[in-house]
Amino acid sequence: MQQINVEKIMDQIKSEIKEKGYTEDMFSFQNIPLDDTDYVEEMKGTAFIDWHQPVSKGIKGFLKKVIQKCIAFSVAPIAEGQTRFNSTAISAIEELYLLIEEQRKEIDKQRKMILNLKGQLQQQKVEI
Repeated sequence: MQQINVEKIMDQIKSEIKEKGYTEDMFSFQNIPLDDTDYVEEMKGTAFIDWHQPVSKGIKGFLKKVIQKCIAFSVAPIAEGQTRFNSTAISAIEELYLLIEEQRKEIDKQRKMILNLKGQLQQQKVEI
């Protein structure tokens, strides 16, 4: 079994970061804007997976119908399970989105408080 030298890999990564001139502030996730598109609503519209697809008329359509009926016992539970999973994932994402919004509001409130306190501190320094 081959040994992996983690320290050597980390040193290579660090040197590559220095070479490319990356700074720590470039990787701040606070600066990533969320798009205005409502992805959660889009996900809700695509969560349901219908295992039964409409078929055309004629011999081809008849054969497709027969095949669908033959495999329905196998395919339907899989599609229903995937639909349940999709719905649960959407609910979790909605909850996370609400938590993120609450955190943003709290952060904005704290930033205003910090600015206010800095102003008060500056004012007291001037008075002293």
